[in-house]
Amino acid sequence: MKFGNKITAGIWNGTFLGEPYGGTGQTSFAKGDLLYASATNVLSKLAAGTDGYVLTLASGVPVWSAASGGGTTIPSQSGNSGKYLTTDGTVLSWGTVSGGSSLPSQTGNAGKWLTTNGTAASWAFNTGWSTSGNAGTDGGTTNFLGTTDNKAFLFKTNNTKAFQVNTDQTTTFYNKLTVYDNTYNFIDYRRNVPNDVSIFRIYATGDFTPLFMTVGSSEVFNYSRDGVTSGYLSLNRAKARVQDNGSGITPTGSVGISNLVMYVPGSTSTPGIEFWNDYSLQCRRAQILAGSNGARSGYLSFLVNTDTNGLANSVNTESMRIMPSLNVLIGTVTDIPSALLNLSSTTKGFLPPRMTTTQAGMISTPAEGLFLYDSTLKKMKFFNGTSWEVITSV
Repeated sequence: MKFGNKITAGIWNGTFLGEPYGGTGQTSFAKGDLLYASATNVLSKLAAGTDGYVLTLASGVPVWSAASGGGTTIPSQSGNSGKYLTTDGTVLSWGTVSGGSSLPSQTGNAGKWLTTNGTAASWAFNTGWSTSGNAGTDGGTTNFLGTTDNKAFLFKTNNTKAFQVNTDQTTTFYNKLTVYDNTYNFIDYRRNVPNDVSIFRIYATGDFTPLFMTVGSSEVFNYSRDGVTSGYLSLNRAKARVQDNGSGITPTGSVGISNLVMYVPGSTSTPGIEFWNDYSLQCRRAQILAGSNGARSGYLSFLVNTDTNGLANSVNTESMRIMPSLNVLIGTVTDIPSALLNLSSTTKGFLPPRMTTTQAGMISTPAEGLFLYDSTLKKMKFFNGTSWEVITSV
């Protein structure tokens, strides 16, 4: 029945049913055909397009065309096992690698990366460094963290320089260095050729124990603290110790070798230097103290241990004092401003230099006022600027 015809009686033997009556107006269809309205009340069919093409409109009717965004889509994977995806510059296709190689089987290679040794492709685990931990390092032959060109290796945190390993293998820290080690072995500089020898080491033996520095196998110094306030630095090679407040002195060293103790003022102490014995009683031999003589000025006191046995710590008597005026006081702490040298004693006298007349005459360019005792003449004499004059009794 043609378009517009109708059945009024009998049997219909037409080849198609027209659109106004619910038909398609088509006599046959092929696999993949699409039916669409090509005009008013007219249905047409669109044959199946090329694999990978997409349905789009052209002049208001549907057509098949290559996908946009690159001009094509991934071709069918069916029947292309082991092939590589390639392109001729226009169309994607599956092919084999030049030289006859093909993509190795993916079976059993989950999580691996495709790699090559320059001849054949294979699957392997990624040997690069990750932020979640790394394994399989080989001592720096190929798997290491660093540079292979003549460039410094820089570490940053929060986009700020932290430290840098320079091309001459020195290290630059841009802030502070904090070292954590549960064995208290903080820094150990060693020589690995010809044998493993510790050159320089800083370490401790536990919490609130001395911090030691050694050169080779010899201790150079140690710093000790009691865990609260006091601390001192012991220079063992020079037998010197620095202490922060003058209390709790415990010299170390070999028996019979004295220690030098230097300390800065605490709340009540005076800065100074002390000389100690290393005997079991740890006796203080002498002191040099920097006393206060005003807001800024001060004096230097020299004290010695007057105990004849050299055992007591407290028997330290001041023997000399140098004042801010540069006056020198011996046997007294009373400064006489007009006296450059003030000697005081009720049991001892002043003994000038003693020499013979010949020896006195051999003094080269004697200064005017030079004073001495002539043991040949048994008299005092002085130089008046031209010649020696003998002091005689009246």
